[in-house]
Amino acid sequence: MTTQKPRWRTKIRRKWQFAGLLAFSSGVSNTALADANCHALARTDLEAAYCDVRATPSGKKLPSLGDFRKNTPTMQRLILKKPAKKAGIEIPEQNADRKHKTSGRAADKKLSIQEPNSNEARTNKSPPTPASHPSASPPRTGFSGIGRCSLLKNQIQCGYDYYLLRVNLQNDALTPAVFGAENRLVFPARNTGESQLEFLSRIYPQYIEKMLAIGLGDSTMSFTRFAATYDAVEDAGGDFNTRFAAMYEMLKKEKSHNAIRTRYNHNYPQNISACQFLTSTIIVCDNVTQNWIYER
Repeated sequence: MTTQKPRWRTKIRRKWQFAGLLAFSSGVSNTALADANCHALARTDLEAAYCDVRATPSGKKLPSLGDFRKNTPTMQRLILKKPAKKAGIEIPEQNADRKHKTSGRAADKKLSIQEPNSNEARTNKSPPTPASHPSASPPRTGFSGIGRCSLLKNQIQCGYDYYLLRVNLQNDALTPAVFGAENRLVFPARNTGESQLEFLSRIYPQYIEKMLAIGLGDSTMSFTRFAATYDAVEDAGGDFNTRFAAMYEMLKKEKSHNAIRTRYNHNYPQNISACQFLTSTIIVCDNVTQNWIYER
């Protein structure tokens, strides 16, 4: 006679599985790509040390990078102290904490998108030349019309057009069809002679639109994370298109059974120079580690 697991255990397991999938979908890979991609995702020296420890037998019981990141630096040190000592890995001193530069090829990648048709973008007047902001990162290439837009936290105004911040939606706000078999994430094949940057820039809008379709506007990868994940999958001998297609199917399945927080970080882009048009109806902003999606 087989014993049936209590429902509460099944629900808890499902919730943890979904959390892991969301971490992967937003660029924090705590399962399939953990070892291959951890250092590419590390933001601080403590997180880099976490990656070093996690790669050893002593670090197998450490929480996911996403969960580790939720703790204060003091708590992070306590979490790492014992496993790091066993592994013989030094933890950065408290006064040595600094932002950790993203390593690997993805650090230098910027989204490359063609200028839109002037009629499609619905501009109301010729965009003025953006003012120089020495303290801000230089405006990225993309739709030049972003210079005429104003960032208003949960919305962006471009002339008479308003782009609203997209958040995670509960399932009752979605049509059941989005969880059906016909809604799939199928990237096209990379064209002969097409550079990696050109290929990723071509398919990234499709990824964003598919995440919005299942109500995960606050759980998307920045383009840098998207590129880093591509590198990690390909370097591990995997197929990026197949991996993302499978991830999307798992996300659909788990989200259809789980509630979700509307937002995980209640902050906003620093300024409009962190943003660019992804399509004529979508603006994407990021600070490398976090993504914000605004839709008209």
